[in-house]
Amino acid sequence: DETAPMVAAVSPANGASGIPVNPRVIARFSEPVDPSSVSGTTITLDPAANGNVALAFDGMTITFTPAAPYLPPATIHTVRVGSVRDLVGNASAPFSSTFTTATDVAPVG
Repeated sequence: DETAPMVAAVSPANGASGIPVNPRVIARFSEPVDPSSVSGTTITLDPAANGNVALAFDGMTITFTPAAPYLPPATIHTVRVGSVRDLVGNASAPFSSTFTTATDVAPVG
């Protein structure tokens, strides 16, 4: 296997707007990734947000759960997914996308 994993899907979707102020950010990869290559900085946001990063049981889905609502509302947030490795050591390319939070949408959950 010489194919590196890549981000196959991200939520919120790239370019999405009207997003609640505290969504989880989810990156789904094209193949399972090595858990040791996933860290608390695998998914970051700009403006910065504190939260937890976790790899799902399927080995393909990494989730960032924010510790608090993203502030201020109506802000464009850039999501950066750092490089991870697949199970044979192929490294993914970094990935980025954006979403915009709404001004009138209450936090989820």
